[in-house]
Amino acid sequence: MLASGKKRGIIPIGFLPQHRFVAPETEIFHVERDFDSRIAARFGFEKPETREINKSKHEQLELTDDMVDWVRNYYAKDFETFGYDRPS
Repeated sequence: MLASGKKRGIIPIGFLPQHRFVAPETEIFHVERDFDSRIAARFGFEKPETREINKSKHEQLELTDDMVDWVRNYYAKDFETFGYDRPS
């Protein structure tokens, strides 16, 4: 229980900040920008052809400013660790 009297929620592991699962000596690859130059060359394979599958039929979720601020703060260390821009 938190000091506010509210129960602490359980966060599924997939939503935990991912920097917690990376050792300091881990080499990080970004598939979206490193595939050709680092991943394929290092592991000896060519970039596969890709196709769109499982595209959502739902409308895109609109986030409020408070939601964006929460994501920005909760995952701040992830954005820094993995070299991604924080959402605006």
